[in-house]
Amino acid sequence: MTENKNSRDYKDLIFALQFLYPLKNEPEYSAIPELLPFVGIDGLFNLCKYFGGHQIKIPTLEDLNSLLLGMELYTKVQMKGISEDKAIEKLLRDVGEIPADVYETYKQITKLYNEIEENG
Repeated sequence: MTENKNSRDYKDLIFALQFLYPLKNEPEYSAIPELLPFVGIDGLFNLCKYFGGHQIKIPTLEDLNSLLLGMELYTKVQMKGISEDKAIEKLLRDVGEIPADVYETYKQITKLYNEIEENG
């Protein structure tokens, strides 16, 4: 199928996807047509191929940001040997503002890595 949003294949797929929720009577299907512009036709088919039948949760931008900043803090402290205070100062200079949950995320990441190392 073609990715052109004006193509017949694309419009036909958008139209068909509108019927998925009413036909299956599962509210989780209601957002599928809205995904198509973001992932494209091939991306949608790949999602169906690899995740079909599974329910996934997509993180919020805030959750993703906290995770990435927590990982950056982990890298600075645990891998580069920078003190927590200096790493936080550097992160503040780099990003301007650190969400309140980043330090807790960093601590959870550290705990998970330690458990992985201990248990192999």
